[in-house]
Amino acid sequence: MFKRDATKNFSDTSRFVFDQDMLENYLSCFTPKENIPTVLGCTKTNLDEFCKACYGCGWDEAYLNLTGLADAFARQAVQKLAFMGNQTALKILTEHMMKLDREEQANTLRVQIVADVPTPDDNKKE
Repeated sequence: MFKRDATKNFSDTSRFVFDQDMLENYLSCFTPKENIPTVLGCTKTNLDEFCKACYGCGWDEAYLNLTGLADAFARQAVQKLAFMGNQTALKILTEHMMKLDREEQANTLRVQIVADVPTPDDNKKE
């Protein structure tokens, strides 16, 4: 899985003006990848170095992993609210997360599989 340093919050203030919690907080609210260097006041090279020190991988891979985790937690939260009866969360869950909106159902390709291999029941009929 994704490596998180044993020291809860990696921060080498001589090299970076941000820490692990700052980076993860921005990514958890789905800040676009191209905005992160600006928001943190650094370069992509700094982010690459930071992520290699914190997570053992470069910025591109760390971004994918962290936003994937954020997405999973957001989906969990929406699902929990939907199961508790929240109508907005239920609508988000069914229409967007489960892809159950009517337009997509109308455009869904339907395939019927017909078995051409005889079954034991077919032999009894003869």
